[in-house]
Amino acid sequence: MDPIYTQLVKEIEELTVAIENLRTEIENYLKMGNVFNGPSGIKGIDYTQDRVSTSGTMSFSDVLRRIYEKERILQPQIRRLETLKTIKIKFEELYQSDKDLLEAKVFYFRVIKKYTQKKTALELGYSERQIQRIEKKINI
Repeated sequence: MDPIYTQLVKEIEELTVAIENLRTEIENYLKMGNVFNGPSGIKGIDYTQDRVSTSGTMSFSDVLRRIYEKERILQPQIRRLETLKTIKIKFEELYQSDKDLLEAKVFYFRVIKKYTQKKTALELGYSERQIQRIEKKINI
């Protein structure tokens, strides 16, 4: 398979792992905040106490702050993953069709790497005008 495609797949896999790790951390913080056992095993939070009684002492506000920090990191990564998956599908369509692999490479450099037309042309050894024509053909 093309090295550009391999790099794209690798980036998707790494981002997926990072997202799962963040979700696990958030889940752990949520569990820290869910420590008050009421009647019949109903869980809740005792808002009259500043400290959450866990194995480590962490205040309720600290738990909320850390969850917020992880969410701030998580949301852009989720959007990036969705974008990369869409790009991967488009790349596969271009790569597997009867079209030239050059179109897939132009798509990769312009959309994924955010290269300018000039930098893409230099990278691929074509003129800027040829890159413009290819872009028009593949609707970038």
